[in-house]
Amino acid sequence: MQLTIAFSALLALASLAAASPAPAEAVEKRGDSYNCFAASINGANKFSAVKQLNVLLDDYQTVIANGAIATQFAGSAIAYVCNFSGVDIQADAQDVLDYDNSINDHCGSSTAGRVRLDSGLEYGRTAAGKPFCDGS
Repeated sequence: MQLTIAFSALLALASLAAASPAPAEAVEKRGDSYNCFAASINGANKFSAVKQLNVLLDDYQTVIANGAIATQFAGSAIAYVCNFSGVDIQADAQDVLDYDNSINDHCGSSTAGRVRLDSGLEYGRTAAGKPFCDGS
């Protein structure tokens, strides 16, 4: 199994120099919007992608305005965090795990899904080849 870490072209290195990002919201706040999708994901590969995103966010916490950070594991599962707001936002690495569990509760552990927060951050997972962070 090979791990590929991919950054959105919008992320670039600018996220490292971002000043005063807003804090991420707590898990399960009112107004969070969940969506489940028909795509199924290998549970073990999904969990590995989620763990790699967690590790990545330990080093690169800032998701730039209208940018994204994503990881792909074994060519089949993608975990991501997107920022649909007009400001840089700090994403908490632990939130990746917490929101994945929350998506599991809403969608099932092997189903593609996402949660969009009032802040504009969106945490999710999907199958390789499926769209994500597209604003739909």
